Amino acid sequence: MSNRCTILKNKKPRTGHSVSHSNVKTKRRFLVNSHIVSFYSQALKKTFKLNVSTSFIRTIAKHGGFDKYFSSLSAKANKLTAEAIKIRRSIRKKIGVSFEKKQKIVA
Repeated sequence: MSNRCTILKNKKPRTGHSVSHSNVKTKRRFLVNSHIVSFYSQALKKTFKLNVSTSFIRTIAKHGGFDKYFSSLSAKANKLTAEAIKIRRSIRKKIGVSFEKKQKIVA
């Protein structure tokens, strides 16, 4: 199991240093706090089993559910992985939500 979030693109292991009292720096990895969680989509009537970070779980709770997060504007394509974009597209298609950029009409 890779230690990455399958939804958010920027959640992956980072590198850095452990710094001792004597200021000796040794290499270390900062791993993602990830868990395998099942999310149920009411729109698609399907369960998704995903390896997600705890921050994403809190974000889902804040928005009021899996479908509401992906149908809202906060699920931006530049923050999501390819798998998440497919899920978002299918949920929005089923719900009938479209967020195309509005053209300004100049008179």
